Amino acid sequence: MSTTISPLAFAALFMGMLFFALGGPLAKDRVAPNMFYGFRTARTLKDRDAWYRANRVTGIWMQRWAVAILLAAGVLAFLSVQSGLWIFLAVTYGGAIAMVIAGFRAIRDTSLPGAPPLPGEEPPDSSELRKPPVR
Repeated sequence: MSTTISPLAFAALFMGMLFFALGGPLAKDRVAPNMFYGFRTARTLKDRDAWYRANRVTGIWMQRWAVAILLAAGVLAFLSVQSGLWIFLAVTYGGAIAMVIAGFRAIRDTSLPGAPPLPGEEPPDSSELRKPPVR
């Protein structure tokens, strides 16, 4: 039995820990609008409410994604690089796509059930969540 870790498993382990650490401040509204770190779009850079809402949701999704990557790293440790590459790519790209979609949905629909209220904002009651958005 080999005691070396697959380079792919090591990369997934490092990536999972990094994304978990990066998602925390976003999920907790600790990152002010900036050009370097966070969910940056024209709207989020102009509208602070959109910035914090989108980054809270994407920060939570980034941490979920990181857990999936860390679990994949455990599986990749037992597979060859060729076999594990497809698992690594599926988890990496699947998580990134889900996180981006969640961020854009948080911007578009402020009553989205996964978008927590902003600081100082009252959470909507359940009857308001069922109403279609006014356009």
